[in-house]
Amino acid sequence: MSKEPDQQPTVLIVDDIEDNRKVMRSFLTLKHNCRVVEAEDGDAALKLALRESPSLILMDIGLPKYGGLEVIAQMRKRRRLRRVPIVAVTAYDSPGLRLEAEEAGVNDYVTKPLHPEEFARMVDRFLQTSSGGKVNGE
Repeated sequence: MSKEPDQQPTVLIVDDIEDNRKVMRSFLTLKHNCRVVEAEDGDAALKLALRESPSLILMDIGLPKYGGLEVIAQMRKRRRLRRVPIVAVTAYDSPGLRLEAEEAGVNDYVTKPLHPEEFARMVDRFLQTSSGGKVNGE
């Protein structure tokens, strides 16, 4: 039985590289039955997050215009987005950047290339948390 669109968790993918978005989109739609919305930059990400009220946000750190950390900090200032899980998804892996990401308000930090099993566990964990322990609204 397929889910109605309004029962699907919505995930916002923010990445300026189409191939990265495509990989995450495919994984989320095929493996997790998620509705996916996408943004290429911080301005679009903030607007989409406020409009779509996602269950999870996957945020690249190295974005054009405004960096991902700045966008995350802006999202955390918005009442509607304060409790939405945000995961930093980045090719950069350094203790300093992880600390900056935590200070900006991320809930988790994963590095590219993504490892399917780890990515699946992380997505499951946050979707269960945001749906009150119910994946896909079940």
